[in-house]
Amino acid sequence: MDFYFCHSWHCQLPVFGWLLEIISSRVRSKTFITTALSLGFLAAYFYFYSKINNYLQLIIQNADVIGGKIKNSILPLYHFGIAIAETNTVSLLLFVLCAIVPFVIVYAILSYSFIKVSTTKKGFTKIKYQEQALKVSSIKVALLKKELRRFSSSSMYIMNASLGVVFTLIAAVALVVYRDLPSVLIKDMPQMAAFINPLAVVALCFLASTNIISAPSISLEGKNLWIAQSLPVDGGDVLLAKANMHIVICLPSVLIASLACILVLDMSVPLMLITLVLPAVLTVFFALFGVVINLHFPKFDWINETVAVKQSMSTLIAMFASMAIIVVPTLLYGYLLNETMSIEAFMLICIAVFAALCMWMVRYMKMRGKDIFATLG
Repeated sequence: MDFYFCHSWHCQLPVFGWLLEIISSRVRSKTFITTALSLGFLAAYFYFYSKINNYLQLIIQNADVIGGKIKNSILPLYHFGIAIAETNTVSLLLFVLCAIVPFVIVYAILSYSFIKVSTTKKGFTKIKYQEQALKVSSIKVALLKKELRRFSSSSMYIMNASLGVVFTLIAAVALVVYRDLPSVLIKDMPQMAAFINPLAVVALCFLASTNIISAPSISLEGKNLWIAQSLPVDGGDVLLAKANMHIVICLPSVLIASLACILVLDMSVPLMLITLVLPAVLTVFFALFGVVINLHFPKFDWINETVAVKQSMSTLIAMFASMAIIVVPTLLYGYLLNETMSIEAFMLICIAVFAALCMWMVRYMKMRGKDIFATLG
């Protein structure tokens, strides 16, 4: 069933992409619309998949009734079941025929219209220029705005590098709406009840680790790398702007989720402060870490930017190393240090260590990193 479901999911992707292109090609805010539609489709998919066991159970309990309905209204699916259950060759041929005919029709429609839709220039109402006062920004702010524009111009970049922001906000809303959610999650592990608050902090840190916005940020310069290298600004500021982009995008959701934990969970004052500080410090750490890794493992030979975001070495290293940075200290405390120090003391040590690493990485980018950046390409 999983194979069949996954297969049908992949078969629907070209049609979904075609519909997405038609809609997005007719609107001005293409990136926003594409991202919103993709998130909506992804949410619907995950919702359906989370309920699939219930659906299967209902099918098993009402097999006779559903079988009759399928036979009368969804004949191809009925013959598919007969072909498998009774090894009926005729039913198999009928099902194959019902599968091939729609495939040919969809293929013909896509072949005829997709290239036309993708390449046609759509006319939009031109915005009338209005003279306004010139706004002057500092070098660091200007570089940050450049990176944010680059990020917001690519729905693929948004969807693949910052879904952790969406999941973090969902977790915050779920925690506020379903206040007993932590207890429900550990109902089969009563021994973990005493650690429910620290585990919530660990969960926030883990969600922060899933954002990899900064990891491909240098690689995405691609053939335009020389422009960033030739700017009359310090190379270290260029690198820090990429890390700051990650922080600006990810930190608000982390702080919102931290506040949700503080409001809902019964925490001590020290743990409240830790809940605010530790995920925030780790968010800064992951932002800087991604840039440092990409600085040493850049990929500029991509044709499609999807390769730089999803298949580059820096992205893989940042993704798995960030998760390991959360898992390893958690296991270290759980198996070795839980009897020698309090969880609050251990988390304070983690804050100090990661804050020190952040300061080192900032210094590294300003000193050694800018020289490496200048020689890339």
